[in-house]
Amino acid sequence: MARDQIDMTPIETRDELVAWIAAGEKPESEFRVGTEHEKIPFFVADHAPVPYEGRRGIRALLEGMQMLLGWEPILEGETIIGLADVTGGGAISLEPGGQFELSGAPLETIHRTCAELNSHLAQLRQVAEPLGIGFLGIGMSPQWTRKQTPVMPKGRYKIMSNYMPKVGSLGLDMMFRTCTVQANLDFSTEADMVKKLRVSLALQPIATALFANRHSPMASPTAISRFARTFGKTPTRRAPACCRSRSSPAWGTSAMSIMRSTCRCISSNAAANI
Repeated sequence: MARDQIDMTPIETRDELVAWIAAGEKPESEFRVGTEHEKIPFFVADHAPVPYEGRRGIRALLEGMQMLLGWEPILEGETIIGLADVTGGGAISLEPGGQFELSGAPLETIHRTCAELNSHLAQLRQVAEPLGIGFLGIGMSPQWTRKQTPVMPKGRYKIMSNYMPKVGSLGLDMMFRTCTVQANLDFSTEADMVKKLRVSLALQPIATALFANRHSPMASPTAISRFARTFGKTPTRRAPACCRSRSSPAWGTSAMSIMRSTCRCISSNAAANI
């Protein structure tokens, strides 16, 4: 998620919560898909992780991309933590361990999404190569320990780092050592939303198996998805009721169920998209 959205208006009733989620409904003619593509930066010379500071660090990479693209900087205080394309709607952001993310613009087709990603990777190489930085398109950093992984200067990540050990054993590894590709889809009705959520959850194990091309550095010889690492090892998390049940619940039931799970996800991963 590239730009933090903060709305201090409290939601005080169940009906207000239901209305907030239902307000996301769109007609099919306005459906778009937005993708999020994360990759792990490393120094080509010695395969070391890339820190934020320094003349060849993540900050320099962001500043180089800003000069190339002309995008608006996203600042936390005086610290640049991302870039926003105020015209097209795309953005660049940082995950806790320096994972470099393209938050794609909402586009009409997967073909346009593919073109957007290819353009981003070409632009990134143009800036990164003079800095001696390469990128791994892989689900988990293969070599560095958590202590060796740099920490990005975002205040939210300090909160997350304190919270994660309280709810599971692998949350910090998820934060600092993993990457993911995400797809954000619009929905027209509650039933449409529930169907898309169920299908996506059913497809995730298949995608994990298709790309299980390396062993886990922590456990059994298989790839471990971000979902499994976060939710499978955290006792306070479970699938929303609308995904556990075959029946389609009323908006209130699915809204409350999804929001409970989403709030847990936001508090630790801050990457939920409803």
